[in-house]
Amino acid sequence: MFSIIITQIIKMLLILLVGVLCYRLKLIDDHANKGLANLLLMVVNPIVAVTALQTDYSPELVTGLLISYGLAIVTHLFMILISGLCIREDGNDNCAVERFSATYSNCGFIGIPLVQSILGNEGVLYLTAYMTVFNIFSWTHGLGLMTRDRSSRHDKKTSFHP
Repeated sequence: MFSIIITQIIKMLLILLVGVLCYRLKLIDDHANKGLANLLLMVVNPIVAVTALQTDYSPELVTGLLISYGLAIVTHLFMILISGLCIREDGNDNCAVERFSATYSNCGFIGIPLVQSILGNEGVLYLTAYMTVFNIFSWTHGLGLMTRDRSSRHDKKTSFHP
């Protein structure tokens, strides 16, 4: 299993290096970078999630999926609490960024290839539960944290973000 993880990390590092090289050679500019990020966020991730959901129904799978949702909610609430306790606002201009970084992971880019290689499609199915909760929390709580807007109007607006 260790070799699978190392192999996947090396693959992601190579992808990263290709991206850096393309940026340095001016093959990708800031506008193209934003377009690629949007493609990943709005097209590739949903396709991966829908593909993972294409599996035969079983009560055990549904139970596992519900447990995954519950644990993802508990994990995010716990991390919000811990980051709030550990990262103080007292004169810290980067408090919001630090709290966001401590609370929200890069579960899609890193998580999907690793889980796919280790646990297969069933693992990705459970990861989609975590990613769903991650997206809901990051586009409501996380965005409110970064913009310092805690109004309910803000949460309703961001709840319908892709």
